[in-house]
Parts: sequence; C-alpha cells; structure tokens
Amino acid sequence: EDTLQKASWSLLKDLKRITDSDVK
Repeated sequence: EDTLQKASWSLLKDLKRITDSDVK
C-alpha cells in the first residue's frame, strides 16, 4: 500500500539520521 511505503520510508530516513548522528 502507499501508506505502508511512506511509513517504511520515514522509518528508513529516521534510521539513517540516527546512524549519521552516531557517526559524527
């Protein structure tokens, strides 16, 4: 579903932001 895709995308972006802040 479209909503599911958006949810997984926001989750992925959150995860990437967390890992990025962890690296810095």
